[in-house]
Amino acid sequence: RGARNIKDCNYCFHEIVTKTQSQLIDEGFDEDQVMGLEDYTGNTEVETLSRDTVGEHFNTVSASSNKAARLVKVTEHYIRLDYEGNGR
Repeated sequence: RGARNIKDCNYCFHEIVTKTQSQLIDEGFDEDQVMGLEDYTGNTEVETLSRDTVGEHFNTVSASSNKAARLVKVTEHYIRLDYEGNGR
């Protein structure tokens, strides 16, 4: 909370929404866990949606479509750890 830059940050996260189910499995994620993730149904940011005139921010892969191509929402978390115990 008090960090002014990423170097001083003890914890941060970001969301990745451009990954498909098959990409995550190819990257080595557990297949059962990936299959259990909820579908990403689209961007909910008001400004982004109002500027989207062709529906590009909505996932159009339906349940009956190719499930390997479905988008899933992934959040990456990073935490600073003191592995050496020297306070850094």
